[in-house]
Amino acid sequence: MEQIRHFFDLLEKDTSLMEKLEKKRDDFSGTRAEFISDVLVPFAEDAGFSITAEDFTSYFSKRGELDDDDLDSVSGGSNVVRFPGLFPRILF
Repeated sequence: MEQIRHFFDLLEKDTSLMEKLEKKRDDFSGTRAEFISDVLVPFAEDAGFSITAEDFTSYFSKRGELDDDDLDSVSGGSNVVRFPGLFPRILF
């Protein structure tokens, strides 16, 4: 879980990296689980982190599910919902 926190800290500090991930999320048409395994895990690896899909899924499930309004606000850039150690703009 420590690696995940560091990964989200990096995304919060590096806006260009966050924008790249948001673009990938916007272009993605699969499920949340597919996004995690097909996009988020490789993206984290490219940034130097070793985080599995199971690690991300476990981390997100411990934070609770976001409803559609929350998801719209985080993906649309308004009123970014924040959890400790998590920068959820990448969720959809």
